[in-house]
Amino acid sequence: MGKGDQKTRRGKIINKSYGVTRPRDVNRAKVDAIAHNVVVDDNKTASEAKAVVKAAAKAAELKEDQKKAEAMKADEKPAKKKEA
Repeated sequence: MGKGDQKTRRGKIINKSYGVTRPRDVNRAKVDAIAHNVVVDDNKTASEAKAVVKAAAKAAELKEDQKKAEAMKADEKPAKKKEA
């Protein structure tokens, strides 16, 4: 078993194929697909387009995290009881 075996990780690397043994990076695939669809200026290269897309994705993730944190804080605050 080794370089020629399609069922091993090493075999998949040598044959440049993917599968259960060697899954692709899901996040990278998403960024590549989005960057491919982005209309890029003539002055920008593909790698610069990917960098822009990655930055936008990161910003979106940060906004989601902030919203979750705010929701958690709102849930943690106890209701104030008025004493009369």
